[in-house]
Amino acid sequence: MFKAPLDKVVITVDTKYVRNFTSILKMAAIQNDTSIEPADYVNIMGTVVSAPKSISDKREYKGFSAWDILPGDKAIFSHMVIYDFAQLDPEAEPIYKNCVWYGGREFFVADITHIFATIRNDKIRMQNGYVMVTEMQTPPKIILDATTKRSITAYEATVSQVQKDKDYVQGDTVYYNPNKLQLYQINGKPFGILRERDILGVKKAAFN
Repeated sequence: MFKAPLDKVVITVDTKYVRNFTSILKMAAIQNDTSIEPADYVNIMGTVVSAPKSISDKREYKGFSAWDILPGDKAIFSHMVIYDFAQLDPEAEPIYKNCVWYGGREFFVADITHIFATIRNDKIRMQNGYVMVTEMQTPPKIILDATTKRSITAYEATVSQVQKDKDYVQGDTVYYNPNKLQLYQINGKPFGILRERDILGVKKAAFN
């Protein structure tokens, strides 16, 4: 079996893209001056094959763990897991940085920081401080930052999925800096991904 290296989760995907990508679109997607959003085209779901036994103590991995990621889980991950590629020949298949072949099978090696959630027994399990939100509101709000005690402009969204034992739960409203929000969709349903550290404030739902 292909064992996961340090800090990486080994996954398989049914398809790399959720929409058809021509060679021209593949080229355009890696150009900075285009309006194409790779997150709208790249598959962000796969099956966990192996999780790392440990996570390194480097600063960028502080707070990350793989203890609740098991083989067979479905994983929801950053588009960069697949999208990080080089198109050397417009007519050829891109060279995927995170792709490896083992035993005649194609695998992707995802950094633990790119794993947002897993799905087990049809239940979404958020990982390592990531929060899934919906109903992202565009009108900005002015809130008082608890750390700096200054007024800042923030946007609001509704918590959809969050890890257990947090100060906020499903249905609560969170305020965030829009530059920190990652937008995705699965089966046509849009959602956003935030890190807990990027949530500026919380308003409890009336039923909580």
